[in-house]
Amino acid sequence: PVMALHMDGAYLTRPKWSKVDRKGRVDIKTTLLFTPRQLKEMSDDELYDRMKEVLTTDDFAWQKENRVRFRGGKFAEGLENLLYACPKCGGMLTTVTKGNKIECCACGNGAKLNNYYEFEKLSQDCVIPENIADWFDLLKEKETEAILSDENFEMRSHVVIRRPYRKKLEWLSEVGDGTLILNRNGLRFEGTQDGQAFELEVPTASMPALAFGCNQHVTLYKDGEYYSFVPDNRQESVRWSVVAELLYNLQSEKE
Repeated sequence: PVMALHMDGAYLTRPKWSKVDRKGRVDIKTTLLFTPRQLKEMSDDELYDRMKEVLTTDDFAWQKENRVRFRGGKFAEGLENLLYACPKCGGMLTTVTKGNKIECCACGNGAKLNNYYEFEKLSQDCVIPENIADWFDLLKEKETEAILSDENFEMRSHVVIRRPYRKKLEWLSEVGDGTLILNRNGLRFEGTQDGQAFELEVPTASMPALAFGCNQHVTLYKDGEYYSFVPDNRQESVRWSVVAELLYNLQSEKE
């Protein structure tokens, strides 16, 4: 038999965008996923659909239903590295945070993030989604519109490239720099590595997701090798991931 363990609240206890853990609640539920007989009789698609049904999690939907109070300081700090665009003026990389507040430095649109992960508008004319998940979904909608409206859509930034174990006691070492490019064809790096000209290319069809660290880097594996790309403006790290996923999804829909 195969058992599944499903957790709700874990992301809100240790959010990806924050350096500070919060005290709240984590609910854990165990479920019988498959019996030995089901494993033999079910198709791969049926197994996969069952796994998605049981393992898919949405902490913000769970929080909306349970309204758990989470305790911790500087509740919003770091959130600008996830919610990088303003929902009111559309400014890119214009959000800043301090303490419990997130605000657009271009138009002043902003909110406070309370202990229930709910946004409270700074003023009545502010345009703020209900929660972090809704804001992030809005970002993806805006990026999708930008991609669909421009056949030549492209992201391009100067980056530093880092690789594992090049220097003693350092997990990642700087080995070169260059230009990172993302468009409908995929992801491409043009620059140097270890003092030599170096290029790397990953087609869109081979990149369903691009991993990122908030305000850190985007990372990928290619032919068994690990690469970390650090943009000059590290706030845009998550945008690379969002756009890469959208490009893959749009290409998959066409095919």
